Amino acid sequence: MHRGKRQRTVPRLTEYILNIWLDPSTTSISIEGLYRSASRHNVFELEFTVDDIRIFLSHQSTYKRHLGFNLQYKQQKHTIVHIPMVKWQIDLADMQNSAEHNDGINYLLTIIDVFSKYALEIPLQNKQGQTIARALDYVFRIKINKAYKPMILLSDNGKEFNAKEVKQTQYISVYRTQRYIDALELITENYNHSYYQGFASKCPFCR
Repeated sequence: MHRGKRQRTVPRLTEYILNIWLDPSTTSISIEGLYRSASRHNVFELEFTVDDIRIFLSHQSTYKRHLGFNLQYKQQKHTIVHIPMVKWQIDLADMQNSAEHNDGINYLLTIIDVFSKYALEIPLQNKQGQTIARALDYVFRIKINKAYKPMILLSDNGKEFNAKEVKQTQYISVYRTQRYIDALELITENYNHSYYQGFASKCPFCR
């Protein structure tokens, strides 16, 4: 009796792409590379698009872990500062996940002098405008020599920095906010999750 040819089972699209993704001989290190490899070896004539590949990779932890950032946004003008205490940048680091281990501290107000890169971190329990204004007042009256006050204070456009209490801080000459960049969280993630230590004792213009 003649034995017929064994038919191959057509895999599901996800299974097929996964096999190509795990095959070290294919160029599947990117969305375009995986799409080309999957198309080249598509003996089952499965229908898929680049978007299908993108969705598949978005669920792969190894791809997301090693994904590089291709950030495209309007380039800002370069900041040129010739002396310290002319321009400061401030931001909030979110510490809510570890507040129970840090006496209820939910945020760190990070202040960086653009010229010298000296930094101060002020612990805060909330990010209300009044709280930030009091923290800035504390920095200018206690931490920093009154003779050295920044001419310009830069922050993102968060409502906590746009509060009238913050803008009315008497030690600030010019206060500017800028549009929050969508990728800012990715850029500052390592900084916000690193160990914090104040540098006030080493700062040449601090008390």
